[in-house]
Amino acid sequence: MLRIDVAGPSREIHDALLKLQGVQNISAAGPPGLAAEGRTVFTLECAEGTDVRNDLLPLLVERGWKLYELRNEGLSLEEIFIRLTTRENREEGIEKS
Repeated sequence: MLRIDVAGPSREIHDALLKLQGVQNISAAGPPGLAAEGRTVFTLECAEGTDVRNDLLPLLVERGWKLYELRNEGLSLEEIFIRLTTRENREEGIEKS
């Protein structure tokens, strides 16, 4: 997962990020103080083995959006558990078929 803090029109940024190859899901959040500054924190879930940073930075520069933070985030224990149990349930369904 990739976390970015960007200043600009939140909806436009969201839609543009979603079009990047390899981006599967985006969530937006952040402290209320950031919204007052026109900033939004996005968390991007990308396809395994995909690195969108090379496409992300030129997009932000081209649109004139300011980047305040960019960092990789690991999965939380809860997210790992959900992914593992979901995968196990899918695999069990395949074996039973």
